[in-house]
Amino acid sequence: MPSAEQNGPPEEWDEALYLSANPDVARAVEAGGMASGWVHYQRHGQYESRPGVSLPAGFQVCAPGWDQAWTRDCADPWVYAELTPDLEVRPCCNYSALGPWDPASHSLRDIRDSAPFHSLRKNLRSGRLSPTCAACHMKPKVPVETMARQFPSTDSLELTELRIDMTSRCNLRCVYCAVSQPGYQGKDIATGNFDAIVSLASAQGRDFPVWLNGHGETTFHDRWTELAGRLLDVGSALHMTTNLARAFDDGELACLSRFRMIQVSLDTVDSGLLRETRRKMQLPTVVRNLSEIHAHAMSQGLS
Repeated sequence: MPSAEQNGPPEEWDEALYLSANPDVARAVEAGGMASGWVHYQRHGQYESRPGVSLPAGFQVCAPGWDQAWTRDCADPWVYAELTPDLEVRPCCNYSALGPWDPASHSLRDIRDSAPFHSLRKNLRSGRLSPTCAACHMKPKVPVETMARQFPSTDSLELTELRIDMTSRCNLRCVYCAVSQPGYQGKDIATGNFDAIVSLASAQGRDFPVWLNGHGETTFHDRWTELAGRLLDVGSALHMTTNLARAFDDGELACLSRFRMIQVSLDTVDSGLLRETRRKMQLPTVVRNLSEIHAHAMSQGLS
């Protein structure tokens, strides 16, 4: 498949066409904020499906899609891990899993020190980014030298945060979410893995940040309060993003009141628009849940 190195555009590239089709890029080039339309296409446009691209069918710009003097300012592969419901280990919320964790045979550190993780960290240090990292919209760009100084080695460091995806199922059917697509099948984390997860979090010490959410609604897992309660009991600082869209019993409300942080996933406070986009979700339910969680926290002296 034909491709282009990053030292200049191919002969088929029509700079004027690209700038004409993308006025914002043209303004950035005119103002000096971007060297050319071709540079913009390498760094951003190829991942944004920009119009005005005059390249042969099948043409690819070599990853990372920008000058290798730049990389992403991302520490996640060194200090962060996310566990899927199958106990696959992901280096961030955008990346595919890089290995399975079997608590009976090896540690999570073993997975984080495996070849795929080392390769990812090496690429971040060098600027030879994977397509996923190159297209990332969350981490800013920094010079390669900055990352090389910050992380002299590709070895993993001690975890600073752990995210546990208890379930990829959800109680809602938002119009923009994969859960709403035909054939989608969510998974729950097996309760038989709770002991290993609690031991892992406990070993990190008190107040270690643990997020109990991933790509589903945590409170949709039948035994979410069991795992949350056990993590709270060993001193973990629990965080969660939740839609708060269903009724909770007193035990669930008491558990939520002990969380260090709860972020509510809410697209809009327009009740009509909320029902149209998120379906099954009503703003009064969210408000009532927040009030009841706060009341439980007050009763326990936690607020």
